[in-house]
Amino acid sequence: MKKTICVLLLAVLCLLSVPGISGDERLECSGKKYNLEITDVDLFEHTSAFTGEVFRALEVTATTGRKEQVNAIEFKYDFEEEKAEKRGKFVEDAPVALVKMDGFCTELTSITETELVIVLVDGVQLAAKGTDYDDYVGWQNVYGGDYGVVFPVELTKEGSETLHTIEVYYLVDGYVVSETAEITVNLINTHGYKDEAALRIKDIECEGAECYMVGNKIYVEHPKGTVGTKELKLTFAKADGSVFKEIGWVQETESKGGVGAISLGKETRLKDSYAVFALDQNATQEQSTDILIRVETEKCWYISEKLSVVQRFDVEPKELIGVRFAEKVIQVAVGEEVKPQIVEVENGETVRDGLWYKVTLLPEGDNGVAYAEGDTLLGVRCGEGVLRAKVLTSDGKVLETGSVRVVVTEGKSESYAVSCRKLNVRAGAGTGFPVVAQVMRGEVLSVVSVQDGWARLSDGSYVCAKYLSKI
Repeated sequence: MKKTICVLLLAVLCLLSVPGISGDERLECSGKKYNLEITDVDLFEHTSAFTGEVFRALEVTATTGRKEQVNAIEFKYDFEEEKAEKRGKFVEDAPVALVKMDGFCTELTSITETELVIVLVDGVQLAAKGTDYDDYVGWQNVYGGDYGVVFPVELTKEGSETLHTIEVYYLVDGYVVSETAEITVNLINTHGYKDEAALRIKDIECEGAECYMVGNKIYVEHPKGTVGTKELKLTFAKADGSVFKEIGWVQETESKGGVGAISLGKETRLKDSYAVFALDQNATQEQSTDILIRVETEKCWYISEKLSVVQRFDVEPKELIGVRFAEKVIQVAVGEEVKPQIVEVENGETVRDGLWYKVTLLPEGDNGVAYAEGDTLLGVRCGEGVLRAKVLTSDGKVLETGSVRVVVTEGKSESYAVSCRKLNVRAGAGTGFPVVAQVMRGEVLSVVSVQDGWARLSDGSYVCAKYLSKI
């Protein structure tokens, strides 16, 4: 059959190219309007209870209905609800709809020998071998015994509007009947997609273990001799540092190995911008790598960068010799909360309030510009003050920092857009401070102040100011 069609097409093209063919031997039609319909189809299989034979057929799930005497047709669909059909051995599977077209000249409409009719769509011979719709495209009985063309169109996420050229050829006894048509097919995806934005981890807690975050890595250090399931409490924020005040739902995590080393079990509603995850102490390397967390709100999807979970077991606390503030001046806005970074004097490693060390901030003086609770400092009113800190170790040792200056500024912040491809967000004003997050070009950040080339964000972190553009 394939050989017959190829020979037929070659013969038709040869005849059409011969200038000696008279009008009686060659009939052409064009410029007409047609009857059009688009059907959305799904393949289903049925096994006979009697013979065990498997029957495959296409089921129409949606249709435009037959539009008479037109040259354009519009079809609306929900891409996320579509199923992919097999489109051939060397073509990716994709959702497909079928365009039905009749109303050709009577010399063609009456032809029922489908194998003798050649159909070209946009210059390419229509063939569907190896597809789910093999028997449903080409020259077909389209409507009530009238034959016409059926051809597939791909349903994409973006949708499309395409002008198609349809050529039909029939050759018998040296007599050529041909018709060329132009129709516009407008495919519209009606699915309502939400905006996407960056999701940041603002705080992390784990009862019974020491936990902290450096860059995109979550470190969990299990003390020596501890066993049992542990939970990880993650507090989330938006790119500008603000917490979620609207309703948000956290989706189950994803990783290279399926569900991540931290998991929820099911979709979970945010509570005060946080969610509690189960921590799998036996997670594989794949489950601990490239973990994605998504939060869905009414208008937006917030998506984290790819995270990793690093677990250390049988860890003992380090002996501290002395502690100091990482910054010489601590800046905070009125109404803003920050956690000043305290480091070990000997090696500069961060000392975190948690399982092994209890950090207490001690504002000095009575001017009341800032208020401290535990390791958190709150700006109260504009002005300057002095701050110390006390660190209590798990073995009862008490260490104190020297004093640093605290500057409290107005709570008003300004919006800046990231102007480079990717920008590191750091714990302090300088490249020596650890990276706590990354933001992408175009993201809008809330900047409280700019000093010595570093912009302080509303959540207390810093970015290099030269890569920001004021909005």
